Amino acid sequence: MTIQQILQQAQQRLSAAAELQPEDRENAPREAQLLLAHVLDSRRSYLFAYPELELTHTKQRDFCKLIEQRCQGMPIAYLVGHREFYGVRLEISPAVLIPRPETELLVDHALLLLPENGTAADLGTGSGAIAIALAKQRRRAHILATDVSSDALKLAKKNAADLQLANIEFHLGSWFDALPADKPLDLIVSNPPYVQAGDRHLSQGDCRHEPQIALTPGENAIHALQHIIRNAPAYLKPSGWLLTEHGYDQAEAVSALFEKGPWQDIRTIVDLAGQPRVSMARYSA
Repeated sequence: MTIQQILQQAQQRLSAAAELQPEDRENAPREAQLLLAHVLDSRRSYLFAYPELELTHTKQRDFCKLIEQRCQGMPIAYLVGHREFYGVRLEISPAVLIPRPETELLVDHALLLLPENGTAADLGTGSGAIAIALAKQRRRAHILATDVSSDALKLAKKNAADLQLANIEFHLGSWFDALPADKPLDLIVSNPPYVQAGDRHLSQGDCRHEPQIALTPGENAIHALQHIIRNAPAYLKPSGWLLTEHGYDQAEAVSALFEKGPWQDIRTIVDLAGQPRVSMARYSA
Protein backbone atom coordinates (compact mmCIF):
# COMPACT_ATOMS: atom_id res chain seq x y z
CA MET A 1 0.00 0.00 0.00
CA THR A 2 1.06 3.56 -0.63
CA ILE A 3 1.21 6.31 1.98
CA GLN A 4 -1.93 7.89 0.53
CA GLN A 5 -3.87 4.62 0.52
CA ILE A 6 -2.98 3.56 4.04
CA LEU A 7 -3.71 7.04 5.41
CA GLN A 8 -7.17 7.01 3.82
CA GLN A 9 -7.84 3.58 5.31
CA ALA A 10 -6.62 4.67 8.75
CA GLN A 11 -8.67 7.87 8.71
CA GLN A 12 -11.83 5.90 8.00
CA ARG A 13 -11.04 3.52 10.85
CA LEU A 14 -10.39 6.32 13.32
CA SER A 15 -13.46 8.30 12.22
CA ALA A 16 -15.65 5.33 13.08
CA ALA A 17 -13.96 4.34 16.36
CA ALA A 18 -16.56 4.25 19.11
CA GLU A 19 -13.94 4.46 21.88
CA LEU A 20 -12.73 7.87 20.75
CA GLN A 21 -14.21 11.21 21.75
CA PRO A 22 -16.14 13.07 19.01
CA GLU A 23 -13.41 15.71 18.72
CA ASP A 24 -10.81 12.95 18.27
CA ARG A 25 -12.84 11.31 15.50
CA GLU A 26 -13.10 14.68 13.77
CA ASN A 27 -9.30 14.95 14.04
CA ALA A 28 -8.76 11.55 12.40
CA PRO A 29 -6.71 12.82 9.41
CA ARG A 30 -4.15 14.58 11.61
CA GLU A 31 -3.94 11.67 14.05
CA ALA A 32 -3.34 9.18 11.26
CA GLN A 33 -0.62 11.42 9.84
CA LEU A 34 1.08 11.78 13.23
CA LEU A 35 1.14 8.02 13.75
CA LEU A 36 2.43 7.24 10.27
CA ALA A 37 5.11 9.93 10.54
CA HIS A 38 6.16 8.31 13.82
CA VAL A 39 6.41 4.88 12.21
CA LEU A 40 8.43 6.29 9.32
CA ASP A 41 10.55 8.44 11.67
CA SER A 42 9.76 11.46 9.53
CA ARG A 43 7.88 14.74 9.58
CA ARG A 44 4.26 14.99 8.47
CA SER A 45 5.43 17.03 5.47
CA TYR A 46 7.18 13.89 4.17
CA LEU A 47 3.79 12.19 3.83
CA PHE A 48 2.49 14.98 1.62
CA ALA A 49 5.66 15.06 -0.46
CA TYR A 50 5.64 11.31 -1.24
CA PRO A 51 1.99 10.12 -1.20
CA GLU A 52 2.70 7.39 -3.80
CA LEU A 53 5.57 5.84 -1.85
CA GLU A 54 4.87 2.17 -1.10
CA LEU A 55 5.36 1.02 2.47
CA THR A 56 7.11 -2.16 3.46
CA HIS A 57 5.04 -4.89 5.08
CA THR A 58 6.80 -4.21 8.39
CA LYS A 59 5.92 -0.51 8.33
CA GLN A 60 2.32 -1.31 7.35
CA ARG A 61 2.05 -3.77 10.23
CA ASP A 62 3.52 -1.35 12.75
CA PHE A 63 1.24 1.46 11.61
CA CYS A 64 -1.90 -0.69 11.66
CA LYS A 65 -1.04 -1.81 15.19
CA LEU A 66 -0.84 1.80 16.35
CA ILE A 67 -4.12 2.65 14.63
CA GLU A 68 -5.88 -0.20 16.39
CA GLN A 69 -4.47 0.90 19.75
CA ARG A 70 -5.63 4.45 19.06
CA CYS A 71 -9.09 3.16 18.12
CA GLN A 72 -9.23 1.59 21.59
CA GLY A 73 -8.57 5.02 23.10
CA MET A 74 -4.84 4.83 23.82
CA PRO A 75 -3.56 8.44 23.90
CA ILE A 76 -1.49 9.65 20.97
CA ALA A 77 1.24 10.84 23.35
CA TYR A 78 1.72 7.31 24.71
CA LEU A 79 1.72 5.79 21.23
CA VAL A 80 4.39 8.11 19.84
CA GLY A 81 6.19 8.41 23.19
CA HIS A 82 6.45 12.17 23.41
CA ARG A 83 4.55 15.43 23.89
CA GLU A 84 5.61 19.03 23.43
CA PHE A 85 5.31 21.32 26.44
CA TYR A 86 6.51 24.90 26.69
CA GLY A 87 8.53 24.61 23.51
CA VAL A 88 10.38 21.38 24.29
CA ARG A 89 9.70 17.76 23.42
CA LEU A 90 9.31 15.53 26.46
CA GLU A 91 9.41 11.76 26.54
CA ILE A 92 6.08 10.45 27.81
CA SER A 93 4.99 7.03 29.05
CA PRO A 94 1.90 5.57 30.78
CA ALA A 95 3.78 6.11 34.07
CA VAL A 96 3.05 9.85 33.91
CA LEU A 97 0.24 12.29 33.26
CA ILE A 98 0.26 13.72 29.74
CA PRO A 99 1.17 17.44 29.96
CA ARG A 100 -1.74 19.70 29.00
CA PRO A 101 -1.46 23.06 27.21
CA GLU A 102 -3.40 24.79 30.01
CA THR A 103 -0.64 23.90 32.47
CA GLU A 104 1.64 26.26 30.55
CA LEU A 105 -0.34 29.03 32.26
CA LEU A 106 1.11 27.85 35.57
CA VAL A 107 4.61 28.10 34.13
CA ASP A 108 3.95 31.56 32.68
CA HIS A 109 3.07 33.01 36.07
CA ALA A 110 5.74 31.09 37.94
CA LEU A 111 8.38 32.62 35.68
CA LEU A 112 7.07 36.10 36.44
CA LEU A 113 7.69 35.47 40.15
CA LEU A 114 10.86 33.37 40.14
CA PRO A 115 14.08 35.42 40.51
CA GLU A 116 16.83 34.79 37.94
CA ASN A 117 18.92 32.97 40.55
CA GLY A 118 16.03 31.87 42.76
CA THR A 119 15.00 28.49 44.13
CA ALA A 120 11.78 26.69 43.34
CA ALA A 121 10.13 23.30 43.84
CA ASP A 122 7.75 21.43 41.55
CA LEU A 123 5.70 19.02 43.66
CA GLY A 124 4.46 15.92 41.84
CA THR A 125 6.62 16.56 38.79
CA GLY A 126 5.53 13.55 36.70
CA SER A 127 7.33 13.82 33.35
CA GLY A 128 9.19 16.83 34.71
CA ALA A 129 7.27 19.21 32.44
CA ILE A 130 6.89 22.15 34.83
CA ALA A 131 10.31 21.80 36.47
CA ILE A 132 12.02 21.49 33.09
CA ALA A 133 10.22 24.55 31.70
CA LEU A 134 11.32 26.60 34.71
CA ALA A 135 14.88 25.30 34.61
CA LYS A 136 15.22 25.97 30.89
CA GLN A 137 13.94 29.55 31.19
CA ARG A 138 15.86 30.28 34.40
CA ARG A 139 19.29 28.75 33.85
CA ARG A 140 20.73 30.32 37.02
CA ALA A 141 17.82 29.22 39.20
CA HIS A 142 17.86 25.98 41.20
CA ILE A 143 14.81 23.76 40.76
CA LEU A 144 13.77 20.87 42.99
CA ALA A 145 11.40 18.29 41.49
CA THR A 146 9.62 15.66 43.58
CA ASP A 147 7.39 12.70 42.86
CA VAL A 148 6.13 9.70 44.80
CA SER A 149 6.52 7.46 41.73
CA SER A 150 10.02 6.15 41.02
CA ASP A 151 9.01 5.39 37.42
CA ALA A 152 7.83 8.97 36.91
CA LEU A 153 10.98 10.38 38.49
CA LYS A 154 13.18 8.19 36.28
CA LEU A 155 11.44 9.56 33.20
CA ALA A 156 11.69 13.16 34.46
CA LYS A 157 15.42 12.71 35.06
CA LYS A 158 15.86 11.38 31.51
CA ASN A 159 13.97 14.34 30.05
CA ALA A 160 16.17 16.78 31.97
CA ALA A 161 19.32 14.93 30.91
CA ASP A 162 18.24 14.89 27.25
CA LEU A 163 17.88 18.68 27.43
CA GLN A 164 21.21 19.01 29.27
CA LEU A 165 19.62 20.81 32.21
CA ALA A 166 21.95 20.67 35.19
CA ASN A 167 19.97 23.01 37.45
CA ILE A 168 17.28 20.50 38.49
CA GLU A 169 17.55 18.30 41.55
CA PHE A 170 15.20 15.30 41.77
CA HIS A 171 13.83 13.80 44.99
CA LEU A 172 11.67 10.71 45.48
CA GLY A 173 8.85 11.08 47.99
CA SER A 174 5.36 12.36 48.71
CA TRP A 175 4.94 16.12 48.37
CA PHE A 176 6.99 17.94 51.02
CA ASP A 177 8.43 14.73 52.47
CA ALA A 178 10.88 14.74 49.58
CA LEU A 179 12.11 18.31 50.15
CA PRO A 180 15.07 19.30 52.33
CA ALA A 181 13.72 21.24 55.31
CA ASP A 182 16.72 23.58 55.60
CA LYS A 183 16.49 25.20 52.15
CA PRO A 184 13.68 27.79 52.06
CA LEU A 185 12.29 28.41 48.59
CA ASP A 186 11.29 31.47 46.62
CA LEU A 187 8.54 29.56 44.87
CA ILE A 188 6.53 26.33 45.04
CA VAL A 189 4.46 25.13 42.09
CA SER A 190 2.25 22.09 41.73
CA ASN A 191 -0.29 20.52 39.41
CA PRO A 192 -1.68 18.01 41.91
CA PRO A 193 -4.50 15.49 41.39
CA TYR A 194 -7.79 17.34 41.78
CA VAL A 195 -10.50 15.26 40.07
CA GLN A 196 -13.00 13.67 42.43
CA ALA A 197 -13.11 9.86 42.43
CA GLY A 198 -16.00 8.67 40.29
CA ASP A 199 -16.07 11.80 38.14
CA ARG A 200 -17.22 10.91 34.62
CA HIS A 201 -14.13 12.50 33.08
CA LEU A 202 -11.96 9.76 34.57
CA SER A 203 -13.65 7.25 32.28
CA GLN A 204 -13.38 9.39 29.16
CA GLY A 205 -10.67 10.19 26.64
CA ASP A 206 -7.02 10.06 27.63
CA CYS A 207 -7.84 9.93 31.36
CA ARG A 208 -8.81 6.25 31.05
CA HIS A 209 -5.18 5.36 30.37
CA GLU A 210 -3.35 7.83 32.60
CA PRO A 211 -2.14 6.97 36.12
CA GLN A 212 -5.10 7.53 38.44
CA ILE A 213 -2.81 8.67 41.25
CA ALA A 214 -1.95 11.69 39.11
CA LEU A 215 -5.59 12.51 38.41
CA THR A 216 -7.60 11.97 41.57
CA PRO A 217 -6.84 12.15 45.30
CA GLY A 218 -10.03 10.20 46.09
CA GLU A 219 -13.45 11.25 47.34
CA ASN A 220 -12.18 14.63 48.54
CA ALA A 221 -11.18 16.33 45.29
CA ILE A 222 -9.17 19.07 47.01
CA HIS A 223 -7.35 16.81 49.48
CA ALA A 224 -3.96 17.28 47.79
CA LEU A 225 -4.54 21.01 47.43
CA GLN A 226 -5.40 21.25 51.13
CA HIS A 227 -2.21 19.44 52.07
CA ILE A 228 -0.02 21.59 49.83
CA ILE A 229 -1.50 24.93 50.93
CA ARG A 230 -1.35 23.96 54.61
CA ASN A 231 2.28 22.81 54.57
CA ALA A 232 3.90 25.13 52.03
CA PRO A 233 4.71 27.97 54.49
CA ALA A 234 7.25 25.78 56.30
CA TYR A 235 9.27 25.53 53.07
CA LEU A 236 8.97 29.07 51.71
CA LYS A 237 11.04 32.15 52.30
CA PRO A 238 9.15 35.16 53.71
CA SER A 239 7.12 36.58 50.80
CA GLY A 240 7.66 33.38 48.80
CA TRP A 241 4.91 32.29 46.41
CA LEU A 242 2.78 29.17 46.04
CA LEU A 243 1.06 28.50 42.70
CA THR A 244 -1.29 25.59 42.08
CA GLU A 245 -3.34 24.36 39.19
CA HIS A 246 -6.88 23.22 40.03
CA GLY A 247 -10.22 22.29 38.51
CA TYR A 248 -12.41 24.86 36.77
CA ASP A 249 -14.92 24.75 39.64
CA GLN A 250 -12.43 24.78 42.54
CA ALA A 251 -11.17 28.38 42.53
CA GLU A 252 -13.40 29.52 45.40
CA ALA A 253 -12.48 26.52 47.55
CA VAL A 254 -8.77 27.06 46.91
CA SER A 255 -9.00 30.77 47.69
CA ALA A 256 -10.80 29.92 50.93
CA LEU A 257 -7.94 27.61 51.89
CA PHE A 258 -5.45 30.40 51.32
CA GLU A 259 -7.56 32.82 53.35
CA LYS A 260 -7.39 30.53 56.37
CA GLY A 261 -3.60 30.58 56.43
CA PRO A 262 -0.70 33.03 56.45
CA TRP A 263 -1.23 34.16 52.87
CA GLN A 264 -1.75 37.46 51.11
CA ASP A 265 -2.06 38.73 47.53
CA ILE A 266 -4.38 35.81 46.76
CA ARG A 267 -5.40 35.70 43.12
CA THR A 268 -6.84 33.35 40.49
CA ILE A 269 -5.86 33.25 36.80
CA VAL A 270 -8.18 32.10 34.02
CA ASP A 271 -7.01 30.02 31.07
CA LEU A 272 -7.57 30.70 27.36
CA ALA A 273 -10.99 29.08 27.61
CA GLY A 274 -11.98 31.57 30.32
CA GLN A 275 -11.90 28.93 33.08
CA PRO A 276 -10.28 29.58 36.49
CA ARG A 277 -7.19 27.39 36.26
CA VAL A 278 -4.36 28.64 38.52
CA SER A 279 -4.48 30.14 42.01
CA MET A 280 -1.54 31.73 43.79
CA ALA A 281 -0.70 33.50 47.02
CA ARG A 282 2.29 35.05 48.77
CA TYR A 283 3.46 33.75 52.13
CA SER A 284 3.06 36.39 54.79
CA ALA A 285 5.66 35.37 57.38
